[in-house]
Amino acid sequence: PVVSVEPQSVFEGEPASANVTLSEAPSGLQTFEVTVTLDNASVATIDGVSAGVVGGNAFEVVEQTDETVTFRAADFADSVQPGDESVVLGEITFTNTTGGESGLSVSTEDLVGDNGSTVPAGVRSSPLVIETHPFDTGLPGVGDARPTDPDDDGLYEDIDGDGEVTFSDATDLAFAETDGLTDRQVGALDFDGDGDLDFDDAVELAFSV
Repeated sequence: PVVSVEPQSVFEGEPASANVTLSEAPSGLQTFEVTVTLDNASVATIDGVSAGVVGGNAFEVVEQTDETVTFRAADFADSVQPGDESVVLGEITFTNTTGGESGLSVSTEDLVGDNGSTVPAGVRSSPLVIETHPFDTGLPGVGDARPTDPDDDGLYEDIDGDGEVTFSDATDLAFAETDGLTDRQVGALDFDGDGDLDFDDAVELAFSV
């Protein structure tokens, strides 16, 4: 069994979360205590932790700071059965996110199965990655709202930043003032994939709507 923490990647300024998961519980679960620590506190703040499969009064936050959180639970209701897999022990939330990356240190105590024996679990974590947005402001000639990527494919189809992709986004791109854009911004709008930004990209966006 492995206790893992797998955070989602988000853009700076957005909240992030990470499930703390036990890969398998061969003998069920009686109690557990988990501590998760941000190795680089400059990229985010631990905002809190919510209960996983064992909740209510059986779940308790032992200690929490901006950089670390310890939580525990006792499975009085047998919510975790022997043989259960992908058991979510808790969900940690992060706020005050800033572009960068931080490792997450994980440790466990009192990980005990229903038979009273310690569960020999390893630990594993992925880094918390906070990405910087390619656009600080809206496109010149379009508006103040910065473009967004509704389908998370790396291309920012929502040119006017209103949360929707419509034909008007293609029109806005056709009239946008793009001469001063960075290479990264050009790549985010390179809808025809030819490495540059021109009217053909607006055409490609129009036909994809």
